[in-house]
Amino acid sequence: MLALAAVVAAVHVPALAADPPIVLKFSLRAQPHAPGGQAAGRFKQLAEQRTNGRVQVQVFAGSSLYGPEDELEALQLGAVQMVVASLRNLSALGLSDFDALELPYLFDSYEALHRVTDGPVGAALLGKLTNSGVLGLAFWDIGFKQLTANRPVRSPAQARGLSIRTTYSRISDLEVRVLGATPQPIASTDLRDALATGAVDGTELVPQVIDAGQLDDVQKYMTLSNHGYLGSVLVANRRFWQRLPASVRAALESAARDATAFANEAARNEEVRALRAIAARGHMQLIALDARERDEWKRALLEVHRQSQSLIPADTLSSVYQATGFKLP
Repeated sequence: MLALAAVVAAVHVPALAADPPIVLKFSLRAQPHAPGGQAAGRFKQLAEQRTNGRVQVQVFAGSSLYGPEDELEALQLGAVQMVVASLRNLSALGLSDFDALELPYLFDSYEALHRVTDGPVGAALLGKLTNSGVLGLAFWDIGFKQLTANRPVRSPAQARGLSIRTTYSRISDLEVRVLGATPQPIASTDLRDALATGAVDGTELVPQVIDAGQLDDVQKYMTLSNHGYLGSVLVANRRFWQRLPASVRAALESAARDATAFANEAARNEEVRALRAIAARGHMQLIALDARERDEWKRALLEVHRQSQSLIPADTLSSVYQATGFKLP
């Protein structure tokens, strides 16, 4: 009888409901096939795997949920829990410290870049986001900018008088003005038509964007200047992150680290692939600079560094310069 009673009791006791999954909405501008989109997919895979399904990551690539101008506000409000924000948009939060990474000729290589972004200086920069309700997790590379035009631009003097599409950042605007050219902020969706009609003469863009938009059909020359870094930051809503169980948070941090390594390697590989694709099509002449010419560009753009001293906090500039070995004459 006791055994039967136990069975009956078990039948009538309602089963305890399992905890619902923690939903993490991840919004980013990159398309799913782009390095950033692929890295977001890798983060989703690793996060769900390492939390045993406790976290469910919903990736909204290609600005399908929020545009780049709205995503940070959505993150701060908790409408999404993770985004990949451009340095420019982080600067728009009032943190001009992030402008420092875009200064011209600050980095001679990706290795030099990562000594900053993956080191104490990068950590300090990410820490400055905390008071904005945002938790900085890692820097995700986009690439190095090249100059395009419909005339050969081998020296800084040859850029004078051009109208150049900028990347909407203060540093990009300053670079163009210092060269004696006119900055033209134009939406990426309108850029090809603007170049084709002559409304703008050139651009400063990473090769991936030039290749994806086939801008080599409307631009004849690319100067391989590598004059400035374009990057982004993987950020999360601080309150959401801090309220996670410690084990879940640790798993997500681990997933973010591995996704970052994937993102940066993919960006670098895509940059090489894009340059090869542009060269193979043969529509655009690539202008390689020798050491003397590159030094000439560096000297010409030193004025951007000088003018930025009134825009970027002195302690940030000092730490970045010290980490890179960059010195103003």
